[in-house]
Amino acid sequence: MAVASDATLKAVESWFVSRGVPHFVADHSATRVVLRRTAPLLVLYLVVSVLLTASFQWSFEANVLAVAAAAALVFGAWALVNVVRGRKWSSLPDRVGAVEIAAFLIIPTLPPLLIGLQVSDAMVAFVESALFLAVVYVATSYGLVGSVTWAFGRAKAQVGNLGHLLTRALPLLMVFIAFTFLSNSVWEVAAALSWQAVVTVVAFFFGLSLTFLIARLVPEIRRLVAVDETWEETLSAVADTPAAPLVAQMADTQPPEVPMEWHEWLNVLTLVVFGQGIQIALVTLAVQLALVVFGLLLVPVPIQEEWVGGPVHALFSIPAGSETITVTSELLVVALILGAFSGLYFTVAALSDTTYRVEFFSDADQELTQVLAVRSVYHAARAQLAPIADEADVSPVAVA
Repeated sequence: MAVASDATLKAVESWFVSRGVPHFVADHSATRVVLRRTAPLLVLYLVVSVLLTASFQWSFEANVLAVAAAAALVFGAWALVNVVRGRKWSSLPDRVGAVEIAAFLIIPTLPPLLIGLQVSDAMVAFVESALFLAVVYVATSYGLVGSVTWAFGRAKAQVGNLGHLLTRALPLLMVFIAFTFLSNSVWEVAAALSWQAVVTVVAFFFGLSLTFLIARLVPEIRRLVAVDETWEETLSAVADTPAAPLVAQMADTQPPEVPMEWHEWLNVLTLVVFGQGIQIALVTLAVQLALVVFGLLLVPVPIQEEWVGGPVHALFSIPAGSETITVTSELLVVALILGAFSGLYFTVAALSDTTYRVEFFSDADQELTQVLAVRSVYHAARAQLAPIADEADVSPVAVA
């Protein structure tokens, strides 16, 4: 029974990962679970960093020598780390700890330092490696693939509700945006902004939307977690999951109290934010595309040039019969900014609409209730197997 239950627990843990809640796995460790799974990707990053040692300003022979020297430095340093950690020199790490992380950050800085004495390039390589490691850790640790899959499932299920809300929330906003879009002052501001400033403005609206979204979702998640179900209801909720084989041996047990840790709370919040955030992103993108089409039809290039007070920057042109439709950077800037503002407005309207919020969380209730039920059964099974494992570890000498 213990072996079968161990296999079932592994299946449940894989199910947690696929559902976007890998932090529900007991003893979720960055060194033993998360970063170890990303070891091949980290090694690939090191290989790419070696290839980037080459320069178009050097001759072919110089590039070959530089890449060979960089490869020797990188792989030599990695082999040294493996030997120090007691592994085979050419193996991938079975555990990514502080030594491996330090090596991953330092090794890419060796080629520019030792080959060209380029301190600035070495510092850039260190920062890039740190950012890459952070992105990989967050994406893997919080089950980005599973979260996105769950979020798109929720968006698909809420298409009807989304359309209903759009017909209620956006018409008044679109009237305001249409008048704003046709204001020459908006185009003057858009022409004066650099792309860095545009990205900053869009990110600002996105940050406001995210802040409001999290503030409204946290109480809903607390409500879901606080639902007090009987053990029989919990067991019945896992019928269609990998935890179903555990039900028979869990029926007569008393479920252990295992409070959710902070990282589990954050994992659930991330999952739900993805579900709502993808809908908001789709609405924002739809408004931005609509504004681009609106501008192409009603604001030709001569009018854009009159409004911005100078020539516009054409990105590409599309033949349309005897006419030519030109997409300009000024048009895209205006559409991006007004569309981002629409996304913020939609976020406030969506989470302030009681009917929509109830409809959205009625579906989320079912799935999250099932996830939480599987978590309870999973911990109950682990608690039941723990004494068996302890007895197996007792040697005959110790018993004597």
